[in-house]
Amino acid sequence: MSNLYLKWQRNRFKPHMFHYYDVQHRPFLWINGSSLNQREAVEPEVRVMDFGIDGCYSQRAAEVINKVWKLRGD
Repeated sequence: MSNLYLKWQRNRFKPHMFHYYDVQHRPFLWINGSSLNQREAVEPEVRVMDFGIDGCYSQRAAEVINKVWKLRGD
């Protein structure tokens, strides 16, 4: 624990060093460097959904490509 405290103290201006669950305020918060004492909630990771042919299963993508070829007369 003392190593973590020393790391926090030495990295005074480093944001988002660790996150922890704040029992009083309930959300997960970031521990920032010792000179940055604002409370920041840990936002959920942004996840981008796949879409288009690349987002399909390979079998489904092959079906779509075959139908396009048939429409074009290839």
